[in-house]
Amino acid sequence: MNTSFLLLISLMAGISTVLGAALLFGKKTWTNKSLAIFLGLACGVMTAVVIIDILPMVLIQGIHIYTIVFFLLGMFCMWLQKKIFEGDDSRDSKFMRLGYYILFGIAWHDFPEGMAIASVEVLKAEYTWPVAFGILLHNIPEGMAIAAPLLIAKMNKIKIIIMLSLVALITPLGTLIGKLTLDSFPYLLGPQLGFAAGVMMYIVYGKLFPESSRFSRSNTVIGFLLGWMIIILATYWSSC
Repeated sequence: MNTSFLLLISLMAGISTVLGAALLFGKKTWTNKSLAIFLGLACGVMTAVVIIDILPMVLIQGIHIYTIVFFLLGMFCMWLQKKIFEGDDSRDSKFMRLGYYILFGIAWHDFPEGMAIASVEVLKAEYTWPVAFGILLHNIPEGMAIAAPLLIAKMNKIKIIIMLSLVALITPLGTLIGKLTLDSFPYLLGPQLGFAAGVMMYIVYGKLFPESSRFSRSNTVIGFLLGWMIIILATYWSSC
């Protein structure tokens, strides 16, 4: 498979993040219950992605000490970012920060996803389409997870589309770098996956879950389980 076609497949997978965000654009009002459900959904989606998506790739690569180190480094970077950028406690500012936190976490996750597409193409080219399709399905709820707090914070929808379009480019960027480097540096994917997992776990349990529970713990749990269900179904459909 030539590089241009591989990058096109990867871009299609990445751009589905924008589709996920667009699904929420018709929602006009946000009650405390709907806030809790959508923030809980983000928690469930990100946790499921780490366990169902990232962890198996880490196990395939082999758990090395540097994977664990980069996992802890990812958590530390998000803790440091929280300390540096916490400020205005107004409702809009809080949700704006939550949206950016999720955006950052998904962006870090999309890069090793792109590398995974490249690594699969190198090992078994016939599996490239199923893997890319699986990533495409996963990225739709991820786009919803990013968009929800940004919409609550009244960010302009055009700006959200532009930001998510830029994030979508990270997947083919990861594919390109993976295509160029994985043959020479096969252990490069492990640290990337570890860092992404650390970032996402801190975002979920250091920021999102506590914030969402303030609105409604029961609805947060409902959203969390719904997020898990979506990722499980997406994984199942992509494997059929």
